Amino acid sequence: MKPEPTKEEQARLREHFLEPEVRDGIPISAEKKAVWKCLLDMLEVVSGVCERHGLRWSMCGGSMIGACREHGFIQWDDDIDIMMPRPDYEKLLEILPGELPPHLHMQTSKTDPGMTAALMKVRDSRTTCLFEPFCKKNRFPLHMGIMLDVLPIDPDPDDPKERRRLDHRSARIHGIRNFRYQRYLSRDVHPELNFKPENWKQTAWATLLIKRPISLLLWALTGSDRLYEMRERPYREMAKTPHPNWSIYPAHVGYIKRGHLKAEWLEEYIDVPFEYTTVKVLKHYDEALTQNFGDWRTPRKEPSGHVGVIQDPYTPYKETLMKKYGWTQAEVDQLP
Repeated sequence: MKPEPTKEEQARLREHFLEPEVRDGIPISAEKKAVWKCLLDMLEVVSGVCERHGLRWSMCGGSMIGACREHGFIQWDDDIDIMMPRPDYEKLLEILPGELPPHLHMQTSKTDPGMTAALMKVRDSRTTCLFEPFCKKNRFPLHMGIMLDVLPIDPDPDDPKERRRLDHRSARIHGIRNFRYQRYLSRDVHPELNFKPENWKQTAWATLLIKRPISLLLWALTGSDRLYEMRERPYREMAKTPHPNWSIYPAHVGYIKRGHLKAEWLEEYIDVPFEYTTVKVLKHYDEALTQNFGDWRTPRKEPSGHVGVIQDPYTPYKETLMKKYGWTQAEVDQLP
């Protein structure tokens, strides 16, 4: 655990933040620092809205580990994740678009049909953050600026059968969206899936390939907005009543041990230093992180899971799509 920086140290860091440096033997380039600065700027806007409207929020996942252990970004991290209990998350969905500056965009499966994840993102239109394999051959409606993730925290039912039912429901809807836009099974994205499966995971993907025509038909009959509502409604309704256990992001990743939170942990929050500013974390962060990550206090080099993601803090994503991937002006004009 690093000691908390003084206000003077944070002021110096703010002044020189964009300069390259070496942290614990790991070089941090000026461009990466610019990505971090963009993320911090977005977090300042979103957290300000939350504060003005009395909404609960906390850093989560690797971002909370970074806040509590490093008082900043983990050296190889490239994003910020925050989490909000479902009632607060739903309120933010309503008010955030009207409080964002023009260069920021609130993204959900409802605002951007090409978005398949069951969460909210805030994107910066002046920057680029895209998954390269999708942009070479595919065209799908999705804002592709640098992003801040806002994850809903939903009730975790006591009944295992109900939990499995919700998992299966979300997986089916998520699969329909994937097949409609992002084509996860295409050879250029996942060349290892050569349709000659050698293990159970490849068998599962090959089975899903057969369901693609059915998925496209269901999309045509149902539509984007209705699919969004079908996926979110059960969690929204459950959150109206007290539950002893909650989980991060189950509408997308399912009820997994790593996402489990106790209800009492969601009631109290504290401020901790993060780079040159302060952020919110759960007061019971130690219990939550220990349960979900084990020995979170010992640094382990685990590079970002965002393989294939290109980030450019200086170039608008529409410009990148046209110059690097051959998108036409007409195509980018249709993007959010």
